[in-house]
Amino acid sequence: MPTNPPEPTSPEEHGAMSDFRSNIWNAFQSSYEDKWDQAEYKRRHNRSILENLQQRKVLPPWDAVEAQLKQGPPPFLRPGWRSPLVGKRVELDWLDQDSFVSLQGNCGGWRNKKVLLIEFWATIFGHLSETAVTYPDVKVITFDNEGIFNGTKSNVDEVRRFIARRTDMKYPVLVDVHHTATDALFKPSQTLSIPLVFLITPRDGMVHWVGNAEVEDMGAPLRKLLSTL
Repeated sequence: MPTNPPEPTSPEEHGAMSDFRSNIWNAFQSSYEDKWDQAEYKRRHNRSILENLQQRKVLPPWDAVEAQLKQGPPPFLRPGWRSPLVGKRVELDWLDQDSFVSLQGNCGGWRNKKVLLIEFWATIFGHLSETAVTYPDVKVITFDNEGIFNGTKSNVDEVRRFIARRTDMKYPVLVDVHHTATDALFKPSQTLSIPLVFLITPRDGMVHWVGNAEVEDMGAPLRKLLSTL
């Protein structure tokens, strides 16, 4: 069974880790790909200070650290990045397929609303009842997919019990058991985080906004979109 790396124990080791975080890791978070400065990286890292931590496998080898820093974060985590689906039309007929397990409500009526709000979520995240109640012109549909990143099956009964304990989820909740919604919308968005919300106009299938509703302000783009319809 794999074990976690040992933690630094002495004041010297804690100091070395602090030095690593401040002078190496944090300092190079924005210096990836074409902004990578090999000479600056070599000047900053101090092999003698951190050698003991590397030998004890508290830190990976320098070449591994360098490779990860040079590669940088995934595109969707970089400043200014937006999903390639924004501003494009998407096919939505898959919403009418019998591909989902409905735990509450259904997809019906989405074509008659001004805005379609689709969310991908898992049971550890927040919920959208306020949006569903406040904006009657918005059709809210949420897809649970507990295995959205690793392809494992969702435990429908477990999700059903979760929904039964909630009194604040007043909108359709479906389980994407065949990954139909995931393949049609989530993966093409290239935004590999959840909860993930899509604001789409049903009349033309245009995607107007894609974002993580836990950390981004969804209200402003939603109100702006509704004001134009």
